[in-house]
Amino acid sequence: MSLMINKAVNTRMIEGVQIGGDDLVMSHIQYADDMIIFSKADLGEIEIIFDILYCFQFISGLKINFFKSSISGCGVDNGLVERWAEELNCSFEK
Repeated sequence: MSLMINKAVNTRMIEGVQIGGDDLVMSHIQYADDMIIFSKADLGEIEIIFDILYCFQFISGLKINFFKSSISGCGVDNGLVERWAEELNCSFEK
């Protein structure tokens, strides 16, 4: 999964988030079977992330539990993030 996310960042399909004033970009954190993916507040970019997750399921044969998946925003209108969560069939976290 990390390789797929890294490739999406390297090909500029998703941007991740810039950390500090340096050129450090964080796209995801993975621990055991959990992952946090960072992106811009852009529905197109979020849809690409979900496409990557679906591709991962298909390729690996593993199942992602989207009922346990959630989307949240930082500095983004909660109503907007909540609409995106509904569109993507995942939960919304404040």
